Amino acid sequence: MGSSYSETYDTATDPFSLKADDDLTICKSLQHSEASSVYEVMLKNGKNDRYCLKVYHDNGEHGYSKKGRDLYRFRCELNAYRNLRLHGVCQNGVVPYFYGYFNELDPALYRPYLNHFENDVYKPKAILPEYLPNAEGLNCLNYSDQRFEIAIRGLSKIHEAHVLHYDVYPKNILLVPGHLG
Repeated sequence: MGSSYSETYDTATDPFSLKADDDLTICKSLQHSEASSVYEVMLKNGKNDRYCLKVYHDNGEHGYSKKGRDLYRFRCELNAYRNLRLHGVCQNGVVPYFYGYFNELDPALYRPYLNHFENDVYKPKAILPEYLPNAEGLNCLNYSDQRFEIAIRGLSKIHEAHVLHYDVYPKNILLVPGHLG
């Protein structure tokens, strides 16, 4: 397993590229889908900070829709987070802070958590955003007009960073206890 040529990123010059090696510890599994899995992780960087790790399957079947929309979710999220960070949207709390990405992870190093990635054509790739403990999606029980207004302003900031959010559903609008709104 290795990276496909078309999906390899220039990790030597990319300031967002991270090296996994032994520096990554998976603490617990949070969520799984057909395309990706999400984990709470720690980096051995002298801090006890927790991060979110979103790991993407890579079976080499990416491409674009007939309308030109990118179908590779890792590439979509990586490009979106790069833009959000470069335009200051991550820094002002509208979206989780983006720390970087891993161009490839060896599933064998993270057993049993990444066992379901071992049969993929290529090694999985991952992004490392901020971990938001106790976050919950917007719903009919926690909705308020103030939260809706904050979400609309946040979406505007996301669009100003040249990111189109194609799945703006209430469940994808995260609320963090203790934060305004």
